[in-house]
Amino acid sequence: MKKDSSNLPPDIQAHILELAEKPEDETNTDDIPEVLDWSSAKRGVFVNRMTDEETTFMTEQ
Repeated sequence: MKKDSSNLPPDIQAHILELAEKPEDETNTDDIPEVLDWSSAKRGVFVNRMTDEETTFMTEQ
């Protein structure tokens, strides 16, 4: 589900679109450490509560 970005300044919107069109292999993630141990991970911490209809749609995919 995409968020509405119409409230962002035009220069930020343009930058986001530019990044979205960039191929994944051109994105440098060398400075981000790989997480190997997910045993203490918690689900739903950063999720906004959705309506039942949205939740059903998300879980069906």
